[in-house]
Amino acid sequence: MQKYMNTGRKSGVEEFEIGEDYVLVKYFKTSKLYKYSYASAGKEKVEKMKELALSGQGLNGYINREAEFEYEG
Repeated sequence: MQKYMNTGRKSGVEEFEIGEDYVLVKYFKTSKLYKYSYASAGKEKVEKMKELALSGQGLNGYINREAEFEYEG
């Protein structure tokens, strides 16, 4: 897992991991990991999540707006 830079200082995202077809997200207030994959959220959304995760800004907001419940299991 990689620490999320959180440049906006308001994110609930603590860490993330990027795979070929998924993004794994850990939030501050839970130990559960959320996996957003091509199969669950779609390729376009996951690729956008990867971009936001690496930039350190906007990931939490994007997930809340576009893919809140589109994680696996």
